[in-house]
Amino acid sequence: MSRAGGALSRRLLTACVGVLALTAILSADLVYSTIYQKLEKGFAGPSISVRNYAYEAVKREVDVALAQCGLRRNSPRLIIDDYTYPVVEASYKLIPFTYTLELSRLEAARRAKKLGSAGIVVRCLNLGADTKKDLGIIETGAICCAKF
Repeated sequence: MSRAGGALSRRLLTACVGVLALTAILSADLVYSTIYQKLEKGFAGPSISVRNYAYEAVKREVDVALAQCGLRRNSPRLIIDDYTYPVVEASYKLIPFTYTLELSRLEAARRAKKLGSAGIVVRCLNLGADTKKDLGIIETGAICCAKF
């Protein structure tokens, strides 16, 4: 290969590396300005930011709600969401709240009760006013619960 060909190959390689570096920088900026900002703040739902998750505080909130509703951490087949799950994960056969979304809340509660569910403990923002009334939901701050 001639010197001109070698110089051209080096320039082409340098240009490719430059394009890749610019792409990486722009991608990182895009991720930071969109996704990372949302992760840092935490979503209202359906997921919780691990950066801002304070297990001890959540545990206290959930324990207060469980006590108010006459439920325990190990009550069977509780309907839970991603916020309450870590506190009651040792319970027998939990029912994820998302599994109830295709049904009306009353129908979901009826079916869960038939399956042996002791109740529900989820963030209140997951439940509408009608659902809270119909299920006899007890609100304890950000956590709502009911014993079936």
